[in-house]
Amino acid sequence: MMQSIPTSIPPSRSAATVRQTQPHCPECVADIPTTASADLSGSKGDASTSDTVQLSRDNPSQELGLIPPPGNRGSDRTGWSVRAHFINDNMPSSWSRHLVREEYQTPRSGGQSDDDGFTSNLAVDGTIEHGGGRQTVVGGRLQMVTETGSWRQDPDFQGRRTDIGEVYFQQNRTRDVGQNGRLTTGLGGGLQLTGNLGGEAIQRAWHERGPFGGRTGDRLQGQQTSESIRVRPMVSGGLGYEHDLLGDRVRASGSLQGSLPLGAGLAVARAQASLTGRAGPLEVEAGVRLEGAYSSSPELAFQEMSGVHPGAFARVELGHSRKFGVFGQLEAGGFRNEAILGVGLRFGLGGGPQLDPAN
Repeated sequence: MMQSIPTSIPPSRSAATVRQTQPHCPECVADIPTTASADLSGSKGDASTSDTVQLSRDNPSQELGLIPPPGNRGSDRTGWSVRAHFINDNMPSSWSRHLVREEYQTPRSGGQSDDDGFTSNLAVDGTIEHGGGRQTVVGGRLQMVTETGSWRQDPDFQGRRTDIGEVYFQQNRTRDVGQNGRLTTGLGGGLQLTGNLGGEAIQRAWHERGPFGGRTGDRLQGQQTSESIRVRPMVSGGLGYEHDLLGDRVRASGSLQGSLPLGAGLAVARAQASLTGRAGPLEVEAGVRLEGAYSSSPELAFQEMSGVHPGAFARVELGHSRKFGVFGQLEAGGFRNEAILGVGLRFGLGGGPQLDPAN
């Protein structure tokens, strides 16, 4: 037997008492202590200030949480967030000597990655949560691609490079599936650009003035495959499902995502499965991927990436409620076919994308 008792709990109070009267037992009255916390992030839709507490005779403790149960987590939230993240193929040599393929290692570093291939990725995006499980994601990223073989003295090496830029817009919609599952669909589009988008200038400035150094002058790939910029429309979309295994502490998820330029460019499709664990402000995710890529862009002809590529990844995020978080991600394999390390930050009054067009 289930009874819904509307409650209104002032944010300043840390505890309240709910009076429960059962219809078939008017004289049975129970004092049930509950706790409530105020969400100061400014986002709407949290149950911390006003909610309906579901009381169950069989398991009242399970129904008394004022945070929405896992099956409805975040479905009515509104808010916004902004993320900025940076990906690079350089990492501590103690890691790279085990993760980076031999052709991407420098012969003098004992395993350090070499700034060849998909050497760097800069991205910024914003997410607006409209409530009802709806999200709008808008963003852009710049990927710098350089010819491999700079450290091997390959006679065919020419020091070629180009950039891939993407500007994207995607609508996500999340629906509850049963008590503990959520299904998310996403559809969007944008523009994909290839050519000289300024990646070389950014990389040279970072190597010359940044704290980690790097190749400069003629030692850094500088032969642009095109001085012009090719622009074509792009469509993106995906399907994702996540299921809570231990409340909101452990969840399993899987997704299918892809982006397709309408014309000569780089198309990528991805199938992914992962497990995520949460303990307080710390969230850890680990998973595997299978990525398919097809490149028909003349600017990218020097970089072989077409085919199906397995990969794996691990992500760690340390967040302060929904206001702020810092995260790091380590990837190996995939269509980039090398190990990369990413770091970033998130701030605002909401969560990030349920389906990430730039992931």
